Amino acid sequence: MMEMLNSSTGYIVENAIDSEIRIRVWWALFMADNWCSSSLGLPRQMKDSTRPDRLPVDEHLFASLAPESPCSMVQGCRIPGLWAHMVTLVELFPLIQDLNRRVVHERQLSQTQLEHDTNQLAQRLELGRGTGGPFLALHLGFHHYATLLYYQYLDTAFIQTTQSRLFAARCKHHALGYSTLLARGRQQPGCEAVYPTTTSSSSGEKDTSSFDHFSHHDANHPSISLSPLLSPLAHACVTPPPTPEPFSTFTNNAAFFPADNYSSWRTIYGRTLQLPDGSFLMTWEDYPPEPPQVAFPIYRSTDGGATWSEYSRVEDTVDGWGLRYQPFLYTLETAWGEYDAGTILISGASVPADLSEAFLDIYASRDAGLTWEFVSHIAYGAGPETVTNGNDAIWEPSFIPYGDQLICFYSDQRDPAHGQKMVAVTTSDLKS
Repeated sequence: MMEMLNSSTGYIVENAIDSEIRIRVWWALFMADNWCSSSLGLPRQMKDSTRPDRLPVDEHLFASLAPESPCSMVQGCRIPGLWAHMVTLVELFPLIQDLNRRVVHERQLSQTQLEHDTNQLAQRLELGRGTGGPFLALHLGFHHYATLLYYQYLDTAFIQTTQSRLFAARCKHHALGYSTLLARGRQQPGCEAVYPTTTSSSSGEKDTSSFDHFSHHDANHPSISLSPLLSPLAHACVTPPPTPEPFSTFTNNAAFFPADNYSSWRTIYGRTLQLPDGSFLMTWEDYPPEPPQVAFPIYRSTDGGATWSEYSRVEDTVDGWGLRYQPFLYTLETAWGEYDAGTILISGASVPADLSEAFLDIYASRDAGLTWEFVSHIAYGAGPETVTNGNDAIWEPSFIPYGDQLICFYSDQRDPAHGQKMVAVTTSDLKS
C-alpha cells in the first residue's frame, strides 16, 4: 500500500476528500509500523520514508467535506486533528521500547545514564500532554506510553534515589490515570474504548502491588453491587468527580488524599469491611513522613461509601516499629476465646523503618473500630522485609473460619527453596 501511495503513476488528486484520505492512510500505516515493528523488536519499515507535507486535519473539518470541496480546504488547514496529535505521540513509543530493551540487554548501563535517558524522553512526552483535547484515545495512549517508560522503576532492586522515586510515582499515577479514563469512557456513550492493554497486579509482588486497588475493578461488571466501594477508594485521584449521592452506585470516589510530603507508595493495599449496621470501615498502607511511626488509618462511612471521615488509628503498641504493610479487616461471626461475636480484627505486618525484621500481628476492636488492643503475634520474619528471594520476609495475612478454628493465611518467604509460598496457621482462641 505504501508503494501505491508513493507511486508516480500519474494519479491526480481531484478533491479534498481524496487528498485527506490519502494522507490518513499514509499516517495510519506509519502508526502501525511504529506499533508493530517496535513491539516485535524489528526495524521500522517507514523510518526513512519521505513523509507527506502535512498531518491529518481536524476531524470535524474532515467530516464536513463534500465531494466538490477543493483540495485547498485541507492543504492549507492549520488546525491539527486527533490523528495529528496521535502521530506526534506515537513516535515516542519506539524510543521508549528501545530504552526498555537496553535495560534488559545492556548489563553495563548505569542507573545514572538510565535516569538521564528516561528524563530526556519524559520531557518530550510531557510536551505532548493536553494538545489533543478531551479525546479518549489520545490520552489513553499518553498514559500507556508513560506507564511503559517509568514501569521499571517499580523494581525494588533500584537504588532509591530522588529521581527513581519520582519515576515510580509517575508510573503509578499514569497507570491509575489509564484505568480511570478507560472506566469513564465505558460509562460515557460514544466514548467507549476497547484496548488490549491491561495493568495487572500480584498480591505476592510488592513492586506491582500499587495497582492492586484498581487493577481488578471492572466498571461494567453487573454482578458485584458493591464493587465501586471495594476497589478504588484508598487512592489519590487527580481530578475527583463530585461527591456521589448516599447509597448510590458510583466509581472512582476518592476517600483520602495523601499530602504532598508522603513518600514511596503513598497509599496502597486499600481494604474495606462492611459492619452489621451497614456502615463501612476502610484502611490501607499509609506512607506519611517518619517519625512518628506509621500506623493503619481507619476511615468510616455511614452513607454507603459516598463520604468518609477518619475514625481511629491502629498503632503499634507492642513492637514499637510501626504497622507498615498489608492490613486486613475481619469481623468475628462467632465468639473466639475471650472475644465476642462482632469483634473486629485487623492483621498486618509490623516492620521497623529499616525493614530489618517483621511480625505479623493481630489487633482487635470491641467497639466497632473506635479503639484497638493488641491480641497476638501470628509469625516472625528475621528479615530483611523485602521481596528479594532469600530474605526471611512474611507478608499479607488474611483470615478464613473453618469449624472451631480460625485459619490465617500469609505469604512466607522464609523457605530458601521458594520465593513466596502460601502458609496456613490455625487458632482457636486468637492467642496461640
